[in-house]
Amino acid sequence: MDALELVRREHDRLDAGLATLLRASPQAREPAAKGILRRLSGYLLAEEQCLYPALFATLGSATPLEPLTDHLRLKRLVAELLRMDTPEASFAACVSNLQGRLRSYGVRQQHSLFPLMHGVFSPGELQLIGGEMQLFLGANRRFAPGSAATAKALLEAVRALLASSAQATRPRAR
Repeated sequence: MDALELVRREHDRLDAGLATLLRASPQAREPAAKGILRRLSGYLLAEEQCLYPALFATLGSATPLEPLTDHLRLKRLVAELLRMDTPEASFAACVSNLQGRLRSYGVRQQHSLFPLMHGVFSPGELQLIGGEMQLFLGANRRFAPGSAATAKALLEAVRALLASSAQATRPRAR
């Protein structure tokens, strides 16, 4: 899957998950919160490990920093929510804030980052980045939190494979 389509899809899923969390009863809130916050954390890690390194490797210091600033704000909010008890009155306000920031982040990505990525990456490279992100997301969903080393080893093996195939098929005359 194309990396940009994957980003759009995940933003939609995460937004829907946060909306469901906001509607959840107090009894259902804790398991729902753990699930959506874990998914959001995994998604943000996939961006950090796959999407942004590809941009920095290609653009270097010309990489726009605004989306990264939004990304870091989201990570901080997720960390705050993970420390909170779901019955706290401020929990729902923080989830609502997180949802708004995730939406703003998605808009900024689509208006500034996506056109840039279409300009510097070929469709095949966007497919490779998207595939790497999918594998990263899948590995983080399948492995328990304590087995990060196994997931990391799998991801490194996939990255090596993707890098070797990208080098073999990459026409670079930019």
